[in-house]
Amino acid sequence: MARLRTFIAVEATAEIRSAGQRLVHKLSQTTAEVRWVDTENIHLTLKFLGEVDEREIHRVCQKAGAAAHACEPFQITCSTAGAFPSPDRPRTIWMGVNDDQGRLSQVQQRIEEALGQLGFPPEPRKFHGHLTLGRIRYNRRGGDALRRLLEAEKNTEFGVLPVHEVVVFSSELSSRGPAYTVLGRCPFGH
Repeated sequence: MARLRTFIAVEATAEIRSAGQRLVHKLSQTTAEVRWVDTENIHLTLKFLGEVDEREIHRVCQKAGAAAHACEPFQITCSTAGAFPSPDRPRTIWMGVNDDQGRLSQVQQRIEEALGQLGFPPEPRKFHGHLTLGRIRYNRRGGDALRRLLEAEKNTEFGVLPVHEVVVFSSELSSRGPAYTVLGRCPFGH
């Protein structure tokens, strides 16, 4: 039976994807070797499941749906830009979110717990809501310029992201980058 590379995420709106595209345009002025995420693929991952037997996808969607149904819609502000593990050693370039009330973290925790019931291990790292914009291999070329540009975007607000559902996606990797397919939409219940 086929296995699908699967994750659960919040889709970015057209406004947020456009803001991400503008930020990528600024950051790509450096000589850093970055593989930028296709604008249409920008999203906020809540849980990466890895390779899932396609016979289990229905159960994954059911558990994610039950967790989402217990949540109320809300909005978060996409603001700041940064890098993991740090701006000095960037591997992943991201657009951050303001989750002061912890509502996004609560949704992520509900998803984590629900999928744990199916045997998916919890993420060992603390959840840090973000939208990945690009990935780089660590190299020194363009690093200082990239760090300066990220610092300049530290206090930028990119827009509001309404959160009213989570989406179960599959991801098929290719030389052109990943192609995402919606496997299930899980609306919030209130």
